[in-house]
Amino acid sequence: MILFLLFSFSFSDLIDDMGDLWSNLNKAQGPTGFEVLQFDMDAMVNSMGGNYWDKGVHALMSNPSEIIKDEDPSGINPSFVFTHRALSCGMVTEFMGYVFPKWGGFWGIALEGFFSGDMELRDERPGEALGTYSAENLIIGLTYARRFDDFSIGGTYRYLHERIFNEAISTYSFDLGISRSYTFMDDKIVRMDIAFLHLGPKFYDDEARLPTTWHLGLKTKIGSFRGGGSVDKPLNTEIQYSIGGEYRMEWLSIRAGKKFKNPLEKYSFGIGLRKESFSLDYSFSPTDNGYEGSHLFTASIGL
Repeated sequence: MILFLLFSFSFSDLIDDMGDLWSNLNKAQGPTGFEVLQFDMDAMVNSMGGNYWDKGVHALMSNPSEIIKDEDPSGINPSFVFTHRALSCGMVTEFMGYVFPKWGGFWGIALEGFFSGDMELRDERPGEALGTYSAENLIIGLTYARRFDDFSIGGTYRYLHERIFNEAISTYSFDLGISRSYTFMDDKIVRMDIAFLHLGPKFYDDEARLPTTWHLGLKTKIGSFRGGGSVDKPLNTEIQYSIGGEYRMEWLSIRAGKKFKNPLEKYSFGIGLRKESFSLDYSFSPTDNGYEGSHLFTASIGL
């Protein structure tokens, strides 16, 4: 019986099955809306391709579990962050976030807005412009995270509102995340994080989905270097990979990141300035589609 099973087993069939599994896992689906959720809204995070080391208010849009610091929450002051992201064709995104310790964990409140500006309205292409129209997104988020020894868990609820011309829709989403630090030689120099982002219902008459994404990242801190790599699978693209790092001096940080299979940006770089509890960060992401790149400016302060 065993010999029969061995001779009847086909390794080529196994390889085909594994290939089918990978194809389904790596399949781009859609359509999706609220794609502004896929934008990095922190210059520090963006400049390293999403592979940041510092936790806190900078992680509000990345992994909810990482808004909490490693230290005792009772000894950490609230912090505030503001980001302005200039996109191509005059489009902009603004982001404000506030993180504070309460009830043994950390709470975060975030407000994000996307504004397209005036765009030409046409009934056909090519054709004469009939006028102008605009689009905007409004996103409000509430986050809570709690630490347990070397790992932390967090979640975010968001209210999403979108208007395009005279059509409007509202929906909601959830983020879930976990982060785990590993200690070597009395120092926490490795961290792994997992997140499931933008979980939510279909909208627009059940024809569109949110850009649901799963994320796996591995980061390290060695001397003045901080960085790592990550894997992301948004619903509307193939699996994406990224690497990035930061070299930190006393008051200045130099950063760079590279993204693979990402349709929005290929690589990014930036700098950061720090003075006590205040930081100012800048990131630039060039594009290869003929449009200008994306500039991010982020200011954060501990209160």
